Amino acid sequence: MSATIEQLEAAIGALETQRGLLGDAVVDAGTAPMREKLALMRSQTRIRSQQLKAVSVLFVDIVGSTAMSHDLDAEDTHVIIDGAPERFSAVVVAWKGRVLQYAGDSLLAAFGADEAQEDDAENSVHAGLAIVVEARRIAREIEATYKIAGFSVRVGINTGPVLLGGGVFDVAEEPAIVVKGMDEPLRSYIVQRAKPRAYRLERRGGKASSAAWSAATPS
Repeated sequence: MSATIEQLEAAIGALETQRGLLGDAVVDAGTAPMREKLALMRSQTRIRSQQLKAVSVLFVDIVGSTAMSHDLDAEDTHVIIDGAPERFSAVVVAWKGRVLQYAGDSLLAAFGADEAQEDDAENSVHAGLAIVVEARRIAREIEATYKIAGFSVRVGINTGPVLLGGGVFDVAEEPAIVVKGMDEPLRSYIVQRAKPRAYRLERRGGKASSAAWSAATPS
């Protein structure tokens, strides 16, 4: 039976307490192989604890926020540019995602970062579609309140193994995206809508390779 990290640490500690009696040379010679093995075991433990997860990352960007701010005072700009990401965050949370950060008029969220679930990838796409719907609602509110049209968002999703469910969403394949540092172009799709739930339950299954998904509020 191989020694555990705790057993090696205890053995090294026991020898160290005898340094005055046995001498440095004897203690160093006895602990050296144990220290090497302990370092290796700790390294292996760190590697196992840092295994890559299949995480879906969602990015939301408000389109034309700089131009829009020219027609608004500072207070109104703050209400819109800060208020919209907060509403999008509520959508992310509702679909079991976690907001990672805000950056100006954009939002970054992840699905499966804390505890991976089978439907993380699917939930990220549902969240993206729901954010597009929420953006349209915000656009109507801005136009009614401030008489300014054109509020919209871009939503992009990148994920590892993608659970397509045999066709959970209606999608249109886009030209592959060439990304610096990647050997092959990244497959990309425009997500148009979610299929009816009954169809999705019946067709749940298959997987696809890494892909980028996106959706945007129409003009």
